[in-house]
Amino acid sequence: MVPVRPGRRRSGRPTSGAFDLLRLSGTDTTSPYRRRRAALESVFAARRLSAPWALCPSATEADVVREWLTWASVGMEGVVFKRLDDAYRPSVRG
Repeated sequence: MVPVRPGRRRSGRPTSGAFDLLRLSGTDTTSPYRRRRAALESVFAARRLSAPWALCPSATEADVVREWLTWASVGMEGVVFKRLDDAYRPSVRG
């Protein structure tokens, strides 16, 4: 599960939060979410991405997600739930 929360840089410009990776360097990455998330984290680390890019946090612990759901007052847009072992299927909800 990952929260989707817009952010702002010091300049006032919005940041872009990334929570999933479907294609990388022309390669389909619609494998199970657990592998897509690992690939996304690798991209952020390898490319040393920083503002305006932000890697959305991810968690599988219910208590952490409950805390995220209290963030509405700071502008969080929502929480995305993904099944760790499901491949991405366009236009299909799990």
